[in-house]
Amino acid sequence: MAAINNLRSMDPERRAAIEDAVRALERRTYVPLVRTDVGLSIHPAHEHDPHLRAASLFEAEPVIQDAFRQKWQALISALSCLKTDRPDGPVVLREKGLAPVNISPDMQAAVEPVIAEADVQAALQQASESWRAQNLAAERDWQNRAEEKRRKKAERVKAINQALSEIRSRVANDPRFRQAVEPIYTEINVIVKALANSALTYRRDEGGFVFRAPDVSVRFATGALASTPAGRLVLNLLHKCVQAPDDLGFGWASWQVEIPSRAISKGPSAAPIEWPPMDRGNGRE
Repeated sequence: MAAINNLRSMDPERRAAIEDAVRALERRTYVPLVRTDVGLSIHPAHEHDPHLRAASLFEAEPVIQDAFRQKWQALISALSCLKTDRPDGPVVLREKGLAPVNISPDMQAAVEPVIAEADVQAALQQASESWRAQNLAAERDWQNRAEEKRRKKAERVKAINQALSEIRSRVANDPRFRQAVEPIYTEINVIVKALANSALTYRRDEGGFVFRAPDVSVRFATGALASTPAGRLVLNLLHKCVQAPDDLGFGWASWQVEIPSRAISKGPSAAPIEWPPMDRGNGRE
């Protein structure tokens, strides 16, 4: 307020020149400043910059000092929250202390002459600590997600093995089921491997099943199973092994297979199923 009152009391030409100087400062994101007896001043190397010359000339004016302080605080604030993609962080240690890296030319011009100032060093220290904290948090988050992924996969593999065990039991004890399922062993194998590798998800629908997978080669296998009673029984047994679509992380092709009104013949028997290699005792691949 005192600075504004001081402006009002001076002659119009001087007041206009000072106001122009303030506006010129406002147009700059950063201003190269140094501490002096009067407070803050334009760095000598930039005194003749046409956009800063007036501010340098009127630097003793309270309104100019206010503008300088705002620019100084803007610089300190920006330094304290530097971001970078560098693996070593936004700050490096040099002879004069901490220094920012990969910053804009105008910020570099403002920082360079005052790099040793205590509040500049404190801001850079804060940026470094914040970057380290964010990295640690990201690392912990990645580890937690990886552990959760491993846990869910172990549960899914265990469920797959249980479903396969039930299918084998039916094959061994039910000749009619064995005869019906032998022609689709290869397709069952495709489905089981896709489920084990998180490469297939599906849900039951009133008219059949709705499948989603990144590889359209799985489409034939799903159609082969959904088109026969034995295959649908296998799909129902394996359904508890299906991973939720939201857990898979990317968009896949989707298709629906409707249950036919009558059984479809598969033709000649296929080769015996090659079950995916799994540790059936521990539920691991």
